[in-house]
Amino acid sequence: MSKVIVIGIGGRGITAIDHMISSGLSKVEFLAIDTERASVDRSLAPVRLFIGTSDTSGGPSVSEVSFFLGQREPEIRRALEEATLVFVVTCLGGRTSTAAAPLVASIAQSIGALTVAVVSVPFASEGEQLARQALHGLRALKESDCATVIIGPPNYLRPRNFSSVAAVEYEALFFRMKRCVQALSDVTSVYGPFNLSVEDLGDVFSGICFMGMGTGKSHTGGRRVPLEAEKEAIGELIFQGGKLDEARSVFAGFGITKNMGINEIQTAVSFLRQRLLSTTNLVFGAVENADDTDEFRITLIASGFELDKFEQRFLAALTAGNKSIGESKSDEDKPEIFVVWDPEVVATEDYASLIESIGDLVRLEGGVGVKRIRNIEIEMPVSEELLV
Repeated sequence: MSKVIVIGIGGRGITAIDHMISSGLSKVEFLAIDTERASVDRSLAPVRLFIGTSDTSGGPSVSEVSFFLGQREPEIRRALEEATLVFVVTCLGGRTSTAAAPLVASIAQSIGALTVAVVSVPFASEGEQLARQALHGLRALKESDCATVIIGPPNYLRPRNFSSVAAVEYEALFFRMKRCVQALSDVTSVYGPFNLSVEDLGDVFSGICFMGMGTGKSHTGGRRVPLEAEKEAIGELIFQGGKLDEARSVFAGFGITKNMGINEIQTAVSFLRQRLLSTTNLVFGAVENADDTDEFRITLIASGFELDKFEQRFLAALTAGNKSIGESKSDEDKPEIFVVWDPEVVATEDYASLIESIGDLVRLEGGVGVKRIRNIEIEMPVSEELLV
């Protein structure tokens, strides 16, 4: 089995791994790195590394972070000895995360470990400076040839919903980071019906990656369990920016119950293959859920996307978001989305979660939500760009 180490960098990166530790993520080791001593001291990670000096006022600069990290490189190498799979977890945008994450990733790669960065980018409302620093960090990770999974709630490219609590949004973000790390580490370190080696994962991960996850309740029975979960995961993956027909490789991690067999996994794999190009590399693994929950879980990570395309989308969303903050529209000016289906063909519950997600996005853009229409025929112009 593999030796997995998860490194949290910066204040939010450390909070993310503390969330993983508190939730009981097992079979992995944790390391916390930050330029703030209080953040390091509070961490739940058994190995903690303070990089900095108490004389630094206002926080260290990017060049200072690089210098401090270089001084502690021998200790980082000792902490990573014999590691085969390393996750670098951080929220890009801050000076510590932007400077340290690419350097730590390079150190991990130099010892021969498969290294995957699991990062988030700032919300549009957090300002252009943080956003551009995050993009600088992404470019540095690309230069280090480190696969980078960009994690975020569906609205991370949009202005923060100020009616919600920021802490709740970040709690959801940290849960997604944990799900990403767990899906990849479990298939290599926890015995299951379909395990993978670190080398298998190495064949999948490259460039920019996006993640989608879904859950199916096993009590619904039969083929609907994996399909329910997979539809949810694919829909979320698309919202994140990961179109399956543009991915070079796809990883599918299945979490199953003790009562599930090979058929459910084969159904999910077959359903997914039908939606991939023939040239797309698909790798999948399956292990039993550690918490004995009665759920079929799937985590999809699509890789091989170009950073330039993500930058264009992110900067466009940032510009649009900053313009929309503080603006209000009358109900007459707000867009509406009409979702039409025939209940005799498609069961309402099959797409309920997707419809709710569409509604959330419409409201975030200033719209009034989604209207559901059944048993009618309508004619309306539809742009091909809107069709998924």
